[in-house]
Amino acid sequence: MTRRTRGSTLFVNPLMAIYFSFDLDGLARRSLYLDRLEHTVGMRQVASRIEEFRDEIERRTPRVFPH
Repeated sequence: MTRRTRGSTLFVNPLMAIYFSFDLDGLARRSLYLDRLEHTVGMRQVASRIEEFRDEIERRTPRVFPH
């Protein structure tokens, strides 16, 4: 415990024990907006291009993560 966390309750999400890995080339091949990111130079441009893409598609309804 540190001074910053003293007196608080620690929440340990079960997913914290899982090591996530993926195939970057495979992920890039499946990306529906990768071509829109090609000439971006900053995080704001990336975020706006992704936001524009999301405005054009029908998104799934968000669900609460059960924990």
